[in-house]
Amino acid sequence: GRRNQEDSNKQLNVELQNTVENNRELQAKIEKSEQERLRMEAEARDSGEQLREMAEKVFQLLERLKLAELGKTKAMEALQKKEQEMIALKKKNSRLIKESTK
Repeated sequence: GRRNQEDSNKQLNVELQNTVENNRELQAKIEKSEQERLRMEAEARDSGEQLREMAEKVFQLLERLKLAELGKTKAMEALQKKEQEMIALKKKNSRLIKESTK
């Protein structure tokens, strides 16, 4: 009976050691997974922040582009107005020249 008891105890001891070792390995894997999860979360936050910054820059550029287009439109309108004034002055000038040569 004593021999059986010792064998049984040895077997239980071996199983306990295996369980403790397995537990240690699992704990290490859990820790590693947790670190990886935290790293990926931080990376996702950084990426999100970069995307927000890029979107902000795009909106700023679009705003500047709109203002530039508006400025260009106003400049073109002013140029057309000056050209019309110039044409009117040329007509007036040629009329005055005609009248003066009569």
